[in-house]
Amino acid sequence: MILVQRTKWMRAWIIATLAFLFVLLNYSAKNLDALENFTWDLRVKLLATNDFAQNDIAIFMIDQSSLDWAQEVNGLGWPWPRELYSILNAFAQRAGATAIVYDLLFLEDSIYGVSDDQRFAQSMGVIPTYLAAYPEHLPIQALRQASKMLGNVGHQPDLDGIYRQTQPYVFRNNQALATLGLTPWLNQEDPLEISSSSLFAELNENSLKIPLNSTGHAILNFRRNIEAYPTFSTAQIIQSELRFRDNESHSNPTLDPSILKNKFIFVGSDAPGLFDLRPTPISKIYPGVGLHATFLDNLINENFIRKQSTFSILVFTAILTITSTLVFTFISSIFKFILTLTLLVSSLILLSALTYLQGIWWNLTTPSTATLLAISSVFLSNYQLEGREKRFIRNAFQQYLSPEVIQELVKNPDTLQLGGQRQEISIFFSDLEGFSKLAEQLDPKELSDFLNDYLSEMSDIVLELGGTIDKYEGDAIIAFWNAPVIYHDHAARAIQAGKDCLARLAQLQPKYQQWLNCQVNMRIGIHTGLAVVGNMGSSKRFDYTMIGDAVNLASRLEGANKVFSSHILVSEETYHQAGKPEYLYRIGQIRVVGRSEPVKVYTLKPKSSNDEHRIFEKALDLFERGSFPESRSMFSEIMHKNSIAQNYVHLINELGQVSDDWNGVIELTKK
Repeated sequence: MILVQRTKWMRAWIIATLAFLFVLLNYSAKNLDALENFTWDLRVKLLATNDFAQNDIAIFMIDQSSLDWAQEVNGLGWPWPRELYSILNAFAQRAGATAIVYDLLFLEDSIYGVSDDQRFAQSMGVIPTYLAAYPEHLPIQALRQASKMLGNVGHQPDLDGIYRQTQPYVFRNNQALATLGLTPWLNQEDPLEISSSSLFAELNENSLKIPLNSTGHAILNFRRNIEAYPTFSTAQIIQSELRFRDNESHSNPTLDPSILKNKFIFVGSDAPGLFDLRPTPISKIYPGVGLHATFLDNLINENFIRKQSTFSILVFTAILTITSTLVFTFISSIFKFILTLTLLVSSLILLSALTYLQGIWWNLTTPSTATLLAISSVFLSNYQLEGREKRFIRNAFQQYLSPEVIQELVKNPDTLQLGGQRQEISIFFSDLEGFSKLAEQLDPKELSDFLNDYLSEMSDIVLELGGTIDKYEGDAIIAFWNAPVIYHDHAARAIQAGKDCLARLAQLQPKYQQWLNCQVNMRIGIHTGLAVVGNMGSSKRFDYTMIGDAVNLASRLEGANKVFSSHILVSEETYHQAGKPEYLYRIGQIRVVGRSEPVKVYTLKPKSSNDEHRIFEKALDLFERGSFPESRSMFSEIMHKNSIAQNYVHLINELGQVSDDWNGVIELTKK
């Protein structure tokens, strides 16, 4: 009936192997790349910060406001006269900037004439100037010769159209053409020394190393937004320089040039009409100049993204797939299954986030796909095989076990073995007063109809409060709490069940009096203690039940109601476990048959005044100390309102004199 452990092991290994092979084939075919790129973009968007952005980089942005200013104030449309760029160079030189890098293409002569190009070329002499180029298309000769170096901007996005990486160099006429963001760090006279895995250049006698992926690209470590680098409108820069030239107030310029000292300045555009907005993991409309600024930022900080090697991806995937498959194969609880799966997925996400913060592109998709595929297969396999077993249990036991017990058996089929375990439970015994005499007066059908109605009403209350009904013995209901379902408030639930049963019986009294021509009263005993709970019986027929001294005491308490004329007796253990409910009060202590230790008992407080309750407490104290005359006198004061006080008066009369060994305990001689 229960799956053999060896079979489970074999199934787990087969599932893990097939899942790994399936993912390996798809990984090799690059079928998982799109999903992995998506998860990477999500990591970048959520985790990228501006905290470590290089503060030696600034951007002169040709934004829409600059275009509007040039058109409306100066009557200049696009493309601008290149003389304006000479003004930018002049301001950068005035500020003491390190270099200025143009992410603009100057492939044709200026429409404003040769002199316009000459003025721009001459301005390159005051500050190192780097120009954008394509390998096949270079700037015009005048500007090319005046510039410090040309930088490649002819980069292609990934297959999904997203720019995540940059090729540090391409070859043109057997010479390496560096990407634009790299050029400010290179001297034109210094050749690029290239290996198959890294790019090296001699800078200040130090070797510069850029990690490349298998396609020869460097993966960019983006900041949260373009504002990570100080960004200024080109209109503001031009106006500032012109004010300096016109000798206007230097103490309050439009822009203080000192904030650009020793900075690498990139010139680019984010105006929609200039078509230099690129989709990146950060934004779908990211200024293209930001790609080059990010490259230089990563270069200076030496924090390009490093991609996980294929070997480590596959090894980790294999280990995780096998481990997860074996673990989930032996989890039978759906709650534990979901919890473990949640922890696993959370751990993978957390690992991918932590590795991102360390500058590593850790492959999330490959191990996750293999693992989730294996776990899904395990779930379906277990459902098919173990589901058959669980359905058998439900069908076999639903007729005579409570739904809670059946559910517990479904969760843990091994509990079908004979035997039990020690468990603290709250035990409930109820009985009807004078039922034997009542049964003699009713015909079998009337008796059966009454019992069915009464037991259904009381049982519903017990079950609604989470109780497990052990059995019915005639009119008696035997139930318990805290097994197989655990309740930390099991004592309170048992007491509440007793209260509710008495209240419901009071509501049913008119119906039952008309039905039986007499009043129906029930007695309830409740005790909390250790008992052995489990399947008891033979190997072919058994019941989920309880045995132990605690069970016997609960039964004795139900019968002890006769002594006090009470309807419910609760032991001291249950009273304390339930948090000492205010609606209960102590009415004495008894010693039941077969038990040496006395038990303090409690019942529901009657609807009486506080004075009457204090009188009862004082009378009980006198009784237990052996002051019978005084106790009887005080009990007599309230006996017309309190049946328990009335019983104490009769009991004192029966006891007569106080014996020498009196200890305040009422000895019960009958079960």
